[in-house]
Amino acid sequence: CATRAATPRRARWRTRCSTRGWWSTSRRPAAGHGQPATPKSSTHVLHCATGGPMSTTTIRIDEQLKARIGSAATQAGKTAHAFILEALTQKLDQVEQDNAFQALAAERWARIRATGQTVAWDEARAYLSARAQGQPAKKPKARKLGA
Repeated sequence: CATRAATPRRARWRTRCSTRGWWSTSRRPAAGHGQPATPKSSTHVLHCATGGPMSTTTIRIDEQLKARIGSAATQAGKTAHAFILEALTQKLDQVEQDNAFQALAAERWARIRATGQTVAWDEARAYLSARAQGQPAKKPKARKLGA
């Protein structure tokens, strides 16, 4: 990611991260007239790669968690903002993967209940173990549950 000034007269800064497909623009008052070049607060608007504005969400965190995030972000070589976005993305990916797994398990359980057909665990384990070791193995046959 790189930061550059767009135009000096507007005092508008743009940060772009091409690997993640987003950029941020902010307005900062120009230095002089008793104002610092970068004030304590500025307005940031995040834009997605398509050029439309992204929504803004405010989260309230205690100071201890904020310090931990700042420390971890520094160690990872990222800003706290980028660190939080990455953490949220990882958590969302995990939840979506868990939900897909649960849906698949429910679908398979419904099929077992509907057909009554299943494979004994010992046979399935032997088959999978042989396949994992690269050995040929005969696929176990499904039988009625409890038979």
